[in-house]
Amino acid sequence: MLPLGPARARMAARVDLLDKLEAPGLPVMRARVLLPLGYGLRDHRYGVLYVMDGQWGFGDPANSFSIDRAFGQARRRMKSLPWIVVAVDNLGDDRFRQFLPQSVYAAAEPALKARLDKELAGKPILSGRFLDFVADRLRPLVDSRYRTRPGPEHTAILGASMAGPFASVAMIERPDAFGRAASLSPQWPYYDLAMIDPPELMRFWPAAFAKLGPPAGRLLWLETGTTMIDGGFVGYQAAIADALRRHGWQDGLDLMLRVRQGGGHTWPEWAAEMNEILPWLLAEARS
Repeated sequence: MLPLGPARARMAARVDLLDKLEAPGLPVMRARVLLPLGYGLRDHRYGVLYVMDGQWGFGDPANSFSIDRAFGQARRRMKSLPWIVVAVDNLGDDRFRQFLPQSVYAAAEPALKARLDKELAGKPILSGRFLDFVADRLRPLVDSRYRTRPGPEHTAILGASMAGPFASVAMIERPDAFGRAASLSPQWPYYDLAMIDPPELMRFWPAAFAKLGPPAGRLLWLETGTTMIDGGFVGYQAAIADALRRHGWQDGLDLMLRVRQGGGHTWPEWAAEMNEILPWLLAEARS
């Protein structure tokens, strides 16, 4: 195969590695930056999508979100999708501490707190520090290195499973940073091995989302399957949606709800959903 000429090379999608990123109270972090096709050809500014569990952001849909493939398909349908993707690696064995929102722990009644303490094994929750890292350290770094549109209306965050609630909480707790969020198969009840739904979390989550108030140009995608552990998430999603509707969020406009009938908690399903999520979540700002 002949090497790409200078113009073709500038048009090719590119992945940069941001390594050895330091943040107080966290291990050294790493992120991958997917630059869109033609990034080097024109003086254009791009929105930024932050993807949790970033080491599973690109590649084979059997074991990743396959966002790089979904962007290619979206481009063919929409001509362009002017966003940069920043895929932030998880903390491996400390993933639970990384994504368990501090607000959930603080609001937990004694029985749930005891279960969470057992999972935490005496170690501190890291989600607050991680959110500050993404919002206050990584985001400015990306904005300084790449041609971005830095406002919250052009900044999205996406997560699945344990990272699903975290992505939505990021928009609730840091509206200055994130104006769009997608939560896939979000593990609202934080199941333990007994698979028991803590009743206080069914009350907590609608109240937490009500803090968003009116949509004000923000976008939220919520989806779950109905099999595997996803079956236990459907009621939470419905309660959260009702709370948002009371504040003026409209289905299909600001709020996209998806229940995958017969769907479960798997990479291929999440990867397939990207073909629908990305064009909706990353559309031109509606504000």
